[in-house]
Amino acid sequence: MGLSFNAYDFLPTPVLITDLKGLVVYVNPAFTRLTGYESRDMIGKSPGVLSSGRTPARVYQDLWKTIRSGAIWHGELENRTKNGQVYLESILIAPVTNTRGTTTHFVASWQDITHKRAVEQKLKRSRLEFKKASHKDSLTGLYNRRGFYELMEHQILLSRRQKHAIALLYLDLDNFKRVNDRWGHKQGDQVLMDTAKLIRKVFRTSDIAARLGGDEFVIAAIDSEKKGLSIITRRLKTVFDRYNQSLGARPARIEYSLGSLLIEPDKPTNLEAIIEKVDRLMYQRKKINQTKRSSAEKEKNHV
Repeated sequence: MGLSFNAYDFLPTPVLITDLKGLVVYVNPAFTRLTGYESRDMIGKSPGVLSSGRTPARVYQDLWKTIRSGAIWHGELENRTKNGQVYLESILIAPVTNTRGTTTHFVASWQDITHKRAVEQKLKRSRLEFKKASHKDSLTGLYNRRGFYELMEHQILLSRRQKHAIALLYLDLDNFKRVNDRWGHKQGDQVLMDTAKLIRKVFRTSDIAARLGGDEFVIAAIDSEKKGLSIITRRLKTVFDRYNQSLGARPARIEYSLGSLLIEPDKPTNLEAIIEKVDRLMYQRKKINQTKRSSAEKEKNHV
């Protein structure tokens, strides 16, 4: 083994060799450069000297079970240098056998992957943040069209398995163009943001609320029923009425038309067709609202 030890001296990666009891018999110069431990610090001791305490016990149990069976173990360990710095290593540990095939030692070699993992995690967070941003409406913070459709496709499949219905509501502002024309786009944006806040007051965080574009909003209330749908629409009206009754310095009321339906879990479902249907229901309600307002205006003028 003496000649083999010398060969390890020239490797750029850390190498540690133990006897069958798990006591260190050799470390190479690369080991010292990484950990700060000299050969005299390690010989006759357990590699546990390096432990940071962050690696689960089950990992070590699997490690020893594997190498004692004669197999190679590869994994990741969080260890600590002599000066206390924690690092992550990708390590390979293999049994060393003599000419008779008997295991005499265990040799470990590894790479410090701390920086690599930090970069990977940063990229992962960036991707998640980008995906989240690409699924959100920048003005209101609700989901955008893309986010809504992706979440709804998944939710419809889930509702079929769990046998629960989804209440779908399509809300369109009636007076939005008038707000923009009379008070400007800044006030129009405020109306959209206030609408989003009012929607959040009514619906749960588990529901899916989105601004599809312009002044159109759609909400999917998860795990609903016909009775629940009527309760939701009444609650929505109450919240908007309270807002309109306490306008204060706000120049415009928020009036809306609403279409709603229940997506049954046991019926064939095409999301695009459902959206078109609830959109039509909303426009039917909008015509009714327009007729009512027109009649009210005529009566007011007549008086």
